[in-house]
Amino acid sequence: MGSTPHPLRRRTSAAPRTPRSHFSRDAHPGPRHRPAMNRLPCRRPWLALAVAALAAVAAPARESAAAEYNQAVRATTLLRTTTEVAGTPLAYPTGAPAEVSGLLVELPPGAETGWHRHTVPCFAYILSGEIAVEQKDGPTRTFRAGDAFAELVGPEHNGRTVGAEPVRLVFFAGGVQGHAFTEKSAATAPRP
Repeated sequence: MGSTPHPLRRRTSAAPRTPRSHFSRDAHPGPRHRPAMNRLPCRRPWLALAVAALAAVAAPARESAAAEYNQAVRATTLLRTTTEVAGTPLAYPTGAPAEVSGLLVELPPGAETGWHRHTVPCFAYILSGEIAVEQKDGPTRTFRAGDAFAELVGPEHNGRTVGAEPVRLVFFAGGVQGHAFTEKSAATAPRP
């Protein structure tokens, strides 16, 4: 018995789809596959994107996610991982009521976040610009618009904008009530 494929599952090319990972830029679909911000059905497109990113990060994404919604809904997995960017397994805190925080973070050209560390799993989606995240005693990783990744948990790091474009990112932390998800580090000198 033949069946008609679901309209949201049709592929536009014969090439197999490669799962997106924060470890590979090769899997990046490129700008032509990103939705135009002015086409989102919302006066505040960053808010719509933040809600979509939270849905992708807060609940495990499944390839069949779109099948659970109306046919007009398109669900795109931004991130699916069990580890943070350095490969350490994610572990959620316990012992207090859970709390999820979401922020829109904006860094002007030449700005830095300052050295800090996260105490709980945090996730980011780069809306625009390019940011280099330097890890104390570790590598520097660069993320560009369209990248989604799980931030470092524990190690000190500093993010700085790269180039003349400001960086805008959506940031989510899965923590517990009454506890900070980010701690500012003592003054740390940049590596030579």
